[in-house]
Amino acid sequence: MFSNLKIGTKVVAVVVAVIVLGIGALSTIIAIQSSSILHKEAYKTLETAAFRYRNLIKGYTESVYISLLGAESSVRQIILKEKNINEKEIETILSGIIDTNPWIEYIYFHTNNTSQFQNLNSTYFTQSNKFLMLLYDTDLKGRGGVKLIQAEDRILNQRSVNAALNQRKEGVGRPQIFTIGGRNTLAYNVVVPIVDNNGKTIGIIGALAGLANVQENLTDPSRSVFEGDQRLLLGDNGLLAVHPDANLAGKNITEINPHPSASLMLNLQKNKIDQVFDYTSVAGVKNKAFIATFNLWEGSNDYWSVAVLAPVDSIEEPIDNLIISIAVISIFILLAIASIVFVYINKAVSLRIVNLQNNLLQFFKFINHETKDTILSKDTKNNDELNIMAKAINENITKTKNALEQDTKAVEQ
Repeated sequence: MFSNLKIGTKVVAVVVAVIVLGIGALSTIIAIQSSSILHKEAYKTLETAAFRYRNLIKGYTESVYISLLGAESSVRQIILKEKNINEKEIETILSGIIDTNPWIEYIYFHTNNTSQFQNLNSTYFTQSNKFLMLLYDTDLKGRGGVKLIQAEDRILNQRSVNAALNQRKEGVGRPQIFTIGGRNTLAYNVVVPIVDNNGKTIGIIGALAGLANVQENLTDPSRSVFEGDQRLLLGDNGLLAVHPDANLAGKNITEINPHPSASLMLNLQKNKIDQVFDYTSVAGVKNKAFIATFNLWEGSNDYWSVAVLAPVDSIEEPIDNLIISIAVISIFILLAIASIVFVYINKAVSLRIVNLQNNLLQFFKFINHETKDTILSKDTKNNDELNIMAKAINENITKTKNALEQDTKAVEQ
């Protein structure tokens, strides 16, 4: 079939085929390289976001711990030096700590020995008659608003509190929703033991550090980098501290998501590995995620993690758009080049060859006496090969025509 085509068509077909292969190969290489670069940049974006939130939250958890250390030191000095303690003195210390730290919603002091205190009333005792000085900050962002509230067993019935009392361990409770005085608070407990000079635990200082502001920051849509992305805060052992669905706070990530990728996230946290991984949500949405794990303060054995998740479709969208753009531009360039080549070959080669062909055929008819006259090629303006051929043909036609005319005249005479 190809052999039956005209020369110009063959030339155009070959040139276009070469251009298609060249542009196709170039476009493929550009698309692959661009896709690789965009994927790497997307993963770097996830990594940067995870590290940024990790540093932000660690600064917050460290500030809570440092505040408690300051309170513990001051209260310990009072207990060790004063035989008769005015509870208002300790209350003032705790009030100053909670009022200057915007992350602490509740702060408390507990001791089993209340013999040094002078004016204790029922507000300082829980339902089970345990001493607990409990203060609540009604205005976290402003100054003032701190008040003493009724002691509750809910505070003391935590494993972190028992560990501090019985094992002299600084403890961190799991993130959860606390109900104190009829108010629900998303928070975690931090407790520091008060130890005397003999190494005996004489009390504890603790705080419920609120997570509402963290929840607000991490779930703020304006912080999204990719459409549909999520930012999670995981407490120890995969307990959700912050999730777009606030009702999931305090639940284990593997409890709400049975997909193996949730177990992978938990293992990465336990092994303190910061890396990109594939994560499939409960809804079946495939994500690329980056997890960054950190201890709550220097020297702490409690580790939390920030995980930033982005749907694969959102990551792939700019890549797909780029590939489509490359394909469209390549096709446009191909059509433009093919059109230019076709027009040029048709005008500069094909038509001139056809004209030479017609001239020769007309000449053959003339010498075979099928026509009375012949025509000369008008393609004599250029200096290329076809022009030289046209001039040579014209010269031969002219000579042959003249010779035939002379022969005819000789015969007639």
